Amino acid sequence: KIKNPGNNRMSLFDAISTPKWQHKKPEIRLQAVAELEDQDLLLTLLRSDPDGAVQAAALGRIDTPETLDDLILTLTGKLQLQARQQRLRQLLADPNQLTRITDDALLLRIAELGDDEKLIDDSIAQIKDKALRQNIASTHAVARIRLMAASGIDDLAVLAELMSLSRGRDKGVYRHCKARLDQHEAGQKTETERAQKIQQLMQDARSLVETVNFTEFKGRYIALQQQWKGLAGFAAAAEIEAFGQLMTACSHRLEQASEEIAAQQQAQVAAETAHQLQDQLVAELTAFSETATAPDNAESLKQLKLKLADFKERWQATALASTTDSQNNAQAAKAFTGLMAGWQDLIRTAQKLVDQESQLNTALKQAAKIDRKDYQALQKSITHTKKLLARFPWPEGLNIKAPEPLQQLQLALEGLQTGLKELDSSQPQQLQRVQTLLQKLESELEQNQTKAADRALNKLRLAMAALKPDQRQELEHQIKPLAARLNEVHDWQGFAIEPKKLELCESMQALIGSTEDPEMLAVKIQTLQEQWKQAGALPHAREQELWLQFKAASDEAWKPCKAEFARRAKLHRENFKRRMQLVAQLKAYDQAMAWPETAAAAEATDQDQPGPAPDWRKVQKTLDTAREEFRHIQPVDPKAARQSQQAFREICDRIYSHISKEYERNIALKQELVERAQKLVEQDDLPKSIDQAKRMQQEWKAVGMTPVKADRGLWQAFRAACDAVFERLGAKRNQEQAATSEQIQQAESLRDQARALLQAEDAEPSAPIISSLENLKQQFYGLDLPPPVRQRLLKELQTIEKQARDRVQQAKARQEQASWTTLGELIQAAAANGKPSGEAEAAAPDANHLPKGVDAAALVAFHQQGPADEPDEVQREACIALEVLTETASPAEDKQARMKYQMKRLAEGMGNAVVDTEQALLDNINAFIALRPGVAWAQRYCAVLKQRVGSD
Repeated sequence: KIKNPGNNRMSLFDAISTPKWQHKKPEIRLQAVAELEDQDLLLTLLRSDPDGAVQAAALGRIDTPETLDDLILTLTGKLQLQARQQRLRQLLADPNQLTRITDDALLLRIAELGDDEKLIDDSIAQIKDKALRQNIASTHAVARIRLMAASGIDDLAVLAELMSLSRGRDKGVYRHCKARLDQHEAGQKTETERAQKIQQLMQDARSLVETVNFTEFKGRYIALQQQWKGLAGFAAAAEIEAFGQLMTACSHRLEQASEEIAAQQQAQVAAETAHQLQDQLVAELTAFSETATAPDNAESLKQLKLKLADFKERWQATALASTTDSQNNAQAAKAFTGLMAGWQDLIRTAQKLVDQESQLNTALKQAAKIDRKDYQALQKSITHTKKLLARFPWPEGLNIKAPEPLQQLQLALEGLQTGLKELDSSQPQQLQRVQTLLQKLESELEQNQTKAADRALNKLRLAMAALKPDQRQELEHQIKPLAARLNEVHDWQGFAIEPKKLELCESMQALIGSTEDPEMLAVKIQTLQEQWKQAGALPHAREQELWLQFKAASDEAWKPCKAEFARRAKLHRENFKRRMQLVAQLKAYDQAMAWPETAAAAEATDQDQPGPAPDWRKVQKTLDTAREEFRHIQPVDPKAARQSQQAFREICDRIYSHISKEYERNIALKQELVERAQKLVEQDDLPKSIDQAKRMQQEWKAVGMTPVKADRGLWQAFRAACDAVFERLGAKRNQEQAATSEQIQQAESLRDQARALLQAEDAEPSAPIISSLENLKQQFYGLDLPPPVRQRLLKELQTIEKQARDRVQQAKARQEQASWTTLGELIQAAAANGKPSGEAEAAAPDANHLPKGVDAAALVAFHQQGPADEPDEVQREACIALEVLTETASPAEDKQARMKYQMKRLAEGMGNAVVDTEQALLDNINAFIALRPGVAWAQRYCAVLKQRVGSD
């Protein structure tokens, strides 16, 4: 077998001088990545290594959050996805812990990093700040996040506002909000239409119960049931009960009519069933007859008999079940009987074929051995074959092919008949040939050429077998005297030839046991044999006797030559066999390889690939090894040597032609890469040029082997072009870094201004700070920043904005609480006849310092007019109403009064109504102010009000 040792080796100098992470083999670099700790070096490998697995491993070793944030914004494809997943694991190691996170900013970042829609949805849904969620839905940079945030908003007013904000800016959010609002509106419309349909169905059911026309009754009944299935889940209990009663009444009417119709139909079906079964049996038997094949052995014949018995039994059963006669029934019976008769004939013949299989095989063998030039033998064989076929009649009505033995016997008969016809048509030519041979025999006898006469006589007897029997008998009378004359000549020749052949026997006998060289001994034996041939022939008996003596002596004398020549022939055969085995191995190797031309042809014809793609260096090594081994296989017979040399040269040339074409292809590919790389130097789009240069370097490595001399020149030109492109990259990076530094300084200045605004509003923040911060954010959005810097500074701006909003909200809350405190003091002051608890007269209430919704005019009137003369029961009920509304306990003495008030509300239907608590509180306060209560009641009322405001 041919050995194929690999020759991909690295020099000792390379192994010592090159770091493992710069090794040319990717698997070595991959091992080095697992040992590196330098984040900058890992980042370099990520950005420059040509192998995807090495890049992924380097990225997996980077764990700095800021670096990962930078990479998420700069990488693409699978590497970007890996960076996102690593950063996400830092923020959320276990997705099951998501519910424990309370930081809305962290939840938003998790949603931005995730690619699982459920994780994104859960993160956005967990954000508690509704204003932030609305802000995300309207301002976030990622469309999917905006849409997820919008999906968690259920408030219709907020949805309407968000739809207005997103109009023309975010189609996804706009369509979602619009769809939700449209869905709500459509739902209300659907409920109205559904109620109308329910009422209409109830009316239709009542009409159906009272109808007299029964022809359409069942159709209308089924239609009502189908329509009610879609609406029953939305109907009231009373409607469901009423509709069910109506349908029950309709069902009773249907049952009565169905029983009468069923009785009539049952009688008709019983009469037709038997005929249908018979028709079905005829159809089954017909189909079976069209698809069945003739049985060719005892088992298949047994199965066929069982199948037909089943048909017969089923037919008898249906015949007994049939109680009426019809024309169709008679036709079916006739068809069934005819088919069964044909099958019975077929079974009888098939049984004979199985029983007499050996006789058929013997007849076929004899027919095959018949001499087609023997007229009498053909006649006898044809007669015998016809008699044999007559014993196996095959039914024609079933249209089933006869078994293979019968077909072969028929073919054999046709062949014999064709042979006989050919002999009949060629009788003139056969007779002419016999006459010619007869003349030849006579001529040879006249010239005393006994050997030629013997050959002519033998040919004449063979030719006469092709003649008809009557013609043959006539010619036998002419041949008989000529044969006798030839025998007489043989007797006279024996007197002269016999002494010579006796001498040759003695000479051959003398060579037995000779110690001469086998080559010389062989020459002597062959000379005596040649003299024997030239001596002539004796009469047959004497010739045979002397020939056996001479032959025995020849064989004995030849034994030393035979042994030597056998040894040499065996060696020659073995070497020739080894050479041809080597050729066969190379041919198998050639056929097993998916050469480019073979693979292209297979692909064009949509066939499977022939085998693996060639490793060209191994192919060349295989060819060299085979040539060396072929030269060492010696000696070989000259003729065999020429044959094996020709075969070996052809297969070697064929394999080398593939290598030569591979050289040409690879040189052309590398020349094309050189030309493309040279064009990149002048290309304006530098990033694109860099990417293309890197891809070309990978393409260069992927190109297969080329001749060393051609490869050296192409590599120098290619490397010079790539170096020129990368030099341009360094200059451009310096310019971009300077411009980026200036943008970062501007962004940090805006961040510092935002901090200054927040610090200036520490005492009492107001709403204008929000618009100022928003203005700074818009300026920030206009800057061109690196993604990680943008993300970091934007996060700081958002944090400042959130702190400012929280402070403004807290200030509003304090102002609102102060307004409630002021309201309580003013109510008590007005109850004290317009005099506050102090000495100074109370000022008129200012509506701007009261809670929104409080009737300032009524409070002014209360201040001006003082307490009214309202009964204590009215003022007590007003206090109890506030206590019930705020779920505050009333004094013990007012327990009965509170229960009475609550019973009154229940009687008026207010106890179970859904109440807007804030509006109810304002209505209660305004009603209490309108009562203009006294001091005691005002103090009780304001104490409850103060407790409620304090709890808020």
